Amino acid sequence: MNKIFATILLFIALTNANEQAPDKVAFNKGYDSIQIRKGDSLMLQLSFQKGITYQILVQQLGIDVILILTDNKGNKILDKDSPNGSHGLEVFEYPATETRTYNLIIKKLEQEGNGVGGGTHKY
Repeated sequence: MNKIFATILLFIALTNANEQAPDKVAFNKGYDSIQIRKGDSLMLQLSFQKGITYQILVQQLGIDVILILTDNKGNKILDKDSPNGSHGLEVFEYPATETRTYNLIIKKLEQEGNGVGGGTHKY
């Protein structure tokens, strides 16, 4: 069986500014400089199609985040937090068993020192 992949790559940094994520997120595309304000999380709606395996990659740029995938009713399907701290990739794959809309929540982990003094780094 061949797997069909659709991928999103997001570069996440912490900010005090009021910048927002893109309105729509397309698969097989990268998004630079998406920022999360202190105390906030980011929620993106993603439309998955049955039979496609989706790969979500979030590059942490000085902020440690957890990725949470929920259905459109808010029920958690999975979460992912790698032990790589505030730099590196958070990655998960999800094989869609039905066509539907999901929510990807990117949430700053609440721990002392998270996002402090890290700055923004490009990889």
